[in-house]
Parts: sequence; C-alpha cells; structure tokens
Amino acid sequence: MESQQTSTCPQFNSFIDYLHSQSSLKPVSMEFNPKLPSNSLSFWDFIHYFFFRPLFAAFFVLFILALVWWIAWKTVLVHVPLVQEIFGLRKKPPKPPRPQRRFTQYYNSLNAAGKPVPPQS
Repeated sequence: MESQQTSTCPQFNSFIDYLHSQSSLKPVSMEFNPKLPSNSLSFWDFIHYFFFRPLFAAFFVLFILALVWWIAWKTVLVHVPLVQEIFGLRKKPPKPPRPQRRFTQYYNSLNAAGKPVPPQS
C-alpha cells in the first residue's frame, strides 16, 4: 500500500502509515459498484421527501393552530361580548326595569291616597 506523503515530518508519515495498516477499511474505488446504493432518490423517496413530509408538516401546524384556537374559544373568547356579537352567539336578554326605590313607592302610595306630596327642597 503506497500512500502519498505530503508532510516532511518522518514521524507523522510513519504514524499515517501505521493508521493505514491498522485500518480494516478498504479504499473505495470511484468506479460504479452495483452493491453500493446510488445517490439519486428513488420514486418513493422522492414522494416521501417532497410530498408527504411537507403535507404532514402543514397538517401538524394546522392541527396545533386549531387546538390552540379551540382552547382559547372554550376558555376566554366565548365570554367576550364583541366575539359574541360577531359570531351571532346568544344575545343578552334585555335587563328588567330596576325595582322602584322605597321613596318612590312611598310617594306613589301618597298620590294614590290623594294626600298632597311634600315639596322637594
């Protein structure tokens, strides 16, 4: 086994020779070897890398966004009046009139009895 030695240091060259002699790897020729896999993608690899992976990635991102939206909707957004109005959710029932105060009831009962109402100061 003859190696090209580019260093001028004899110790380094002998160390490289020692590593080459201990290595169980054989040098690979640059010629075509049918036992080695080719570098080009097969049809299914191509479909996998350029179609399925981006498709699954997009579905995963959409799933995460939908999950976050659903959690936000169930916890917060359904209670916001603006969101309720936009999505046509339940309308707020009209508030019943406030109950009349005690003074108003007193003066109304005086008017109903025909007694004069004292002047307000």
